[in-house]
Amino acid sequence: MTDSNVTQLLDRFARGDDSAREELFQIVYQDLKRLSQKALAGRQNRTLQPTALVHEAYLRLVKQEQDYKNRSHFFSIAGLLIRRILVDDARARMTRKRGAGEEAVPLSETLIGVEDEWVDVLDLHASLEKLEAADPQAARVVEMRYFAGLGNEDVAEVLGVSLRSVVRLWAFAKAFLYQELEKGEPHE
Repeated sequence: MTDSNVTQLLDRFARGDDSAREELFQIVYQDLKRLSQKALAGRQNRTLQPTALVHEAYLRLVKQEQDYKNRSHFFSIAGLLIRRILVDDARARMTRKRGAGEEAVPLSETLIGVEDEWVDVLDLHASLEKLEAADPQAARVVEMRYFAGLGNEDVAEVLGVSLRSVVRLWAFAKAFLYQELEKGEPHE
C-alpha cells in the first residue's frame, strides 16, 4: 500500500469513517510492530511485549484529536507515543521496585554513533528533555528518526524544513545526547 493510500485512510478516519480505522490498523500494524520491537530490543525483564506496545500506541493514536497530514506525520506521532509509553512503563517499574531492575534500551549507531551501547530508558528520556529545552526541533528530529523510524526526507516534510536543516539538527542532537549520556548523571 502506498503512502497516498495511507493518507486517504487517515482522511477518511478524520471525517468519521470508522471502517477506515480497521483498514488503517491492518496497513500500519507491521510498521508499528517493527518500531515496537526496536524500542524493546534488549530490555531485560520487560513487562511490555511488542504486540501490547503496538496496540497501546495505536489506541492512543486513534483517540487523539489529531488531523494526520500523511503517513510520515502519523508515524512521527506514533514514535512520540511509543517513547511516552516506554517512559511510563519504566517509571511504573521503578516505583514498584524502588529503582531495581531499571530498563535499558539500545543506543544504536543511528542515535549516537556507538554500536552496542545501552542506556537506561529514563536516562535517555531525561537527556531528551534537556535537548528539548536547548533545541525543541532537534528533539523532534530524534523522536521521529529514532522512535518512529522515519528517514530525513520524511522528517523534513513533517517539520516543514529543508533536508539540510534535518541533517544539521540530527548531527547536533546526536552530539548533545552523547555528551549528556556520557555524564552519567542519574535521571530524576
